[in-house]
Amino acid sequence: MKRPVVIALLLALLLPGVALAHATATALVRDGDGALIGTAFFEEVAEGTRLTLIVEGIAVGAHGFHVHQVGSCEASVDGEGRTVLFDGAGSHFDPHGAGSHAGPLVDAHAGHAGDMPNLVVDESGLGVLSFVTDRIALTEGDMGVLGRSIIIHANEDNYSDEPALGGSGARIACGLILASPH
Repeated sequence: MKRPVVIALLLALLLPGVALAHATATALVRDGDGALIGTAFFEEVAEGTRLTLIVEGIAVGAHGFHVHQVGSCEASVDGEGRTVLFDGAGSHFDPHGAGSHAGPLVDAHAGHAGDMPNLVVDESGLGVLSFVTDRIALTEGDMGVLGRSIIIHANEDNYSDEPALGGSGARIACGLILASPH
């Protein structure tokens, strides 16, 4: 078993507050070749949703990380015949129609609710990100993300609309957010 899967499984067992009564979800994160490179864990907590992402095998540095509108990791082909990885995931999750890319610290009505903190991959090739947010939910309703996807981008996100989508660039990894069995 690869290191991120082992680490992710151990982390899931050690996360405070994990209980079968709370909604949980996971997303297995795969690169453009379909290789499993990590896991994202989602857990409903009193303050919102705890999201823990663990990946291995992408470039060292900061990478934009977002929840996307559609639950698909399918590729498409653009007008010039180039493959666009994970294009099936659609746009950033934007349930309130804000239409702007404003980052994870603004109200979800003022920017995409799917804008998450940047993932930083260290020199060993391991990227770990854990935070609690009220911008997404594992329940029904506007903020619900079950059945949607997560995307890791090639570049750091500057949380603005210039350049487009914060300059986070190409999609390099994707995972579908699926409810965990209880």
